[in-house]
Amino acid sequence: MNSKLKTSVLVAAIGAALGASVTAEAQLVGEYAAAPTLPVIEGTAVLYDQTDSPDSNGVPDQDFEAAFDVYDSLAADDFVVTDAPGWTIEVVDTLGSQSAGGSAASVDIAFHTDLGGAPDVSNPVCSYDGVVPVETAGSFTITLPTPCALPSDGSTVYWLVQQTNQDFAGGAGGQHFWSGRSVVSGAESHWVNPADGFGNGCTTFQPASVCGVGGASPGDPRDRLFALSGQVGGTAFFSTEPVPTMGNIGLGVLALGMLLLGGLAVGRRFV
Repeated sequence: MNSKLKTSVLVAAIGAALGASVTAEAQLVGEYAAAPTLPVIEGTAVLYDQTDSPDSNGVPDQDFEAAFDVYDSLAADDFVVTDAPGWTIEVVDTLGSQSAGGSAASVDIAFHTDLGGAPDVSNPVCSYDGVVPVETAGSFTITLPTPCALPSDGSTVYWLVQQTNQDFAGGAGGQHFWSGRSVVSGAESHWVNPADGFGNGCTTFQPASVCGVGGASPGDPRDRLFALSGQVGGTAFFSTEPVPTMGNIGLGVLALGMLLLGGLAVGRRFV
């Protein structure tokens, strides 16, 4: 098969999967017409909940196998840490859908600071690769391997970035889509397809409405559906390094020093 024909077949396959996803996500609207009940992990509380106003579409957020790397893409959305002690994030819930009945092998999650209304990808605050989620038809409950501490002055903006690790496998493995909201909180969600396989020019993170993905179009922006659970403040803000202790030699040196100092003080009295 020549390269032009291969490209045509691939684009058709991806296009078909994209079309199938709209149908799948149309069903998602009915399923999540009301905000779903989020799992409560012992010791955690829902700190941020953006699962209201579900839309009928979602953005690709997938790391494909090597043959389809040109379509690899990530999605991001912002949130505000509203407590001055900061938050310790322990669980991330994202709502999404699958085409062709696929399922994720794992998920990559990262938290970034804000840079002018977009994620600052130069240095993530926390990054987790290959986390196996609890999945329900494209919606993920992701328990982080270690908690993520997000300091705040009470109004600090952060970005959640997600990429789903899943093979397309010629269409049989399907695509994953991070579902959207019909309203926007803070900045609009962002999306990136570094190799521009989808042909919309978003090779760096851009607003979804600029890229024209996930139901977003100019003047009609979209956010992503997600929630964050954990603790206000929390143990992640404190060092887990052991407190240094003195051994027997150290205690002996300390005692000898105290005796010498005591002897000098007594000597001074009789001078």
